[in-house]
Parts: sequence; C-alpha cells; structure tokens
Amino acid sequence: MKENTFIRVYNNAIDLDYCDTLIEKFESHSEQHERMNTKDAKKLEDGVYVRGSMLFDELHLWKYMDTWKEDVDKLASIFTKNVDDYKSEFSAHCFPKKYGFEPFKMNQDVITDCTKGSMVIFPPMWPWLHRGTKPIKSPKYFMGGYLHYIE
Repeated sequence: MKENTFIRVYNNAIDLDYCDTLIEKFESHSEQHERMNTKDAKKLEDGVYVRGSMLFDELHLWKYMDTWKEDVDKLASIFTKNVDDYKSEFSAHCFPKKYGFEPFKMNQDVITDCTKGSMVIFPPMWPWLHRGTKPIKSPKYFMGGYLHYIE
C-alpha cells in the first residue's frame, strides 16, 4: 500500500489451509448465519436487486462459542501479532497503549481485491471509507473486527 496512508496489507497472515478450514466450517454451519442486506435492498425481480445493494451471510462467532471457541482464540493470536506489527510501523502517539478486539465475525461476499490469507489493517475514521462489492466469479469470504481503544 502507499506510504503515509496508514493502510497496511499483511500477506500470508493466516495459513491458507486454515483459511480453507474456516470457510468449510462457515459453510457447514448455515444455521448460524444471519442474512444481511445493505441499503435495505429492494428486490426488482428474482435475484435482482437495486444497484449498490448487497445481500450476504454473516456469522458472529462469539454467539456460538461452543462451535468457534478454538478458532476465536487462534484468530485473536493471529490478529494480535499483526496489530503489534502495525503498531510498530507508526509512532507511539498514533496508537493507544491498551486496546481490545470487537468479537470476530465472518462474512461472505462483501470484500474487494482480497487475497487469501492476507490481513488489511486501517484506521476506522472517515478518511478510510471502505465498502465491499458483489463478487464476479466466486464467493468471497472475510473475517472482520474492530479494535476498541481502552486508554
């Protein structure tokens, strides 16, 4: 990514085989999915929605800890390592001493230009607006969360 943008991509942050395992697990637990829509998607006809609207499945891992506890722990470790790498790239005043993670959630079909196993970290403020677009060839999956500044 461009220098001085505060956007960083960490390739191979998550083992590619583990990515496949997470996707398979996500797909095998469809009863845990929540159907989400953006911009209150208006259906024009079967399978066709107003431009800019998307439907996707979301799974809040923390709601199903009996199924996802080991994965949440493993992902927290992976995310923490990469957040520490991110923090080390910027001066101390740019990042709080203490932070916590929002509970992880897994989504399908809502991220663009993604690379399997990579992690993108960027600030949550308005200059870093982001959005997903409809996949063209195959389903897209991503694991998302937010950092909460404690101090």
